[in-house]
Amino acid sequence: MRSLYLYNAGFVIECRLHPTEPLHYQSQFIHNISLFFKPYLISKINGKADACIDIVPDTQIDSIQKKRIQRNYTYLFQRNGYMFKTHYGISLFQFQLIVRAILEDLLHTKEGFFIHASAVKIKNATLLFMGPSGAGKSTVVSLLQPYFPQIADDVGIIKREKNSYVFFQSIFKEKYDKPLHFSSSLPILGIIFLQKDSGAKLFQLTSGIKRRYMRQIWSQSINPRIPSYIDKHIANFSFFLLKFSKSNSENAQLKHSHYPMSV
Repeated sequence: MRSLYLYNAGFVIECRLHPTEPLHYQSQFIHNISLFFKPYLISKINGKADACIDIVPDTQIDSIQKKRIQRNYTYLFQRNGYMFKTHYGISLFQFQLIVRAILEDLLHTKEGFFIHASAVKIKNATLLFMGPSGAGKSTVVSLLQPYFPQIADDVGIIKREKNSYVFFQSIFKEKYDKPLHFSSSLPILGIIFLQKDSGAKLFQLTSGIKRRYMRQIWSQSINPRIPSYIDKHIANFSFFLLKFSKSNSENAQLKHSHYPMSV
């Protein structure tokens, strides 16, 4: 039996590939996973993995037959704690759903979650941009690209490490490939919510932060534990509102802002 190890946000997920016939099912599955998750694959681990996915022949997975409507349903996965079982017949997209479900649960143990945001790297830290779809997260990052490298375009991870909350890149592909991959955490300089407007104006936020922040949590189902630690997140960061246009010339002044981009 062969194992692949996925590493993201300090967590290790072991994928155990059980023997199957025909053999090309396994080789094709390994090829797809290796290609898609390449920057997040590690060759070995010290100790035990945080979660495990057993990939078995589809004959070992239960199915449900609905005779009245002549349909047959196959389980996407079966679960016992952090032990998951799925089969070689699933698609790459379905495998991502399983990985996402595992990571969401693991992140909650560290007061963390996926966040809908773009990000740039400034020295050894990061600055996050948040807002609804179309707010301009990709636009702002592209404007800053000549000065600060992009490390997230659409989604990232925030979790607690020791006594602070830090940022990790997400294991999942985004709208654009990340030009800079890294597995370690980065401290967060600040979080900027975006609003389209004329010119470029930056304000520090003092109210309405929790509502804005909660809207950017990227979750398959909001875990009831999140509200219990969301206030800790808010107390840990500085929040700003950036009103900006999509004009390069009008936004050239962004890099000269005294907060929070300068470090």
